[in-house]
Amino acid sequence: MIGLLLALGYTAYGGISFRGIRLDLWFAGFFALLLPFGWFINMDRTNESRPLYKWLARPYTRPLFRTARKRAPFTAEYEFRGDLVVYFRITGDKSEVVWHNRMYGVSCSGNGYTMLYKNSRSFKPHALFLHHPSAEFNALLEALGITPMPEQAGGP
Repeated sequence: MIGLLLALGYTAYGGISFRGIRLDLWFAGFFALLLPFGWFINMDRTNESRPLYKWLARPYTRPLFRTARKRAPFTAEYEFRGDLVVYFRITGDKSEVVWHNRMYGVSCSGNGYTMLYKNSRSFKPHALFLHHPSAEFNALLEALGITPMPEQAGGP
């Protein structure tokens, strides 16, 4: 939108000419063509745009799973201290702290994992938990105010 407004502003004040070509008009057309894509990306996740959001989130989530598969087999251990979680990766008799993070936002759960996002419109997860499905973990998330993403709460 800003690019379109700038291009139209240049057009109103005489334009930008390069070797006889009005660049301001070309840029205005280009940004006008891009305008609908901004609307599609800003759509709410609870409607029919779910495949678009999953496709856009894939580059952020793929490296997380790739790293976990590469380091397998290991035991993932989580230590919860209020809203802070510390993740340990245990291989044989060696234990290493991989990350620590605050728990907040919304969750997206699947078969053997739960990802936390800052909000329901985020693409990049800020935490990944590898675990078997359990009511205890779901109760912990609920106690911290972390809700499932809208498409998981009541969607198909």
